[in-house]
Amino acid sequence: MAPKKIIAIVLAALLAGLMIWANMGDGTGEKTTDGVAKQPTSLQKNLPSKERIPTH
Repeated sequence: MAPKKIIAIVLAALLAGLMIWANMGDGTGEKTTDGVAKQPTSLQKNLPSKERIPTH
């Protein structure tokens, strides 16, 4: 095989491996022992309890 084909195959395998490795930790913050998922504090916002409908 030509060196360019070998480099392309190695890069494709490396890219696939990195994508798999990056996705292995997803969802760990949502798994809890009591079954209740808590929202991370970085995503919490002060939302109103009721949605207000504009009355123009």
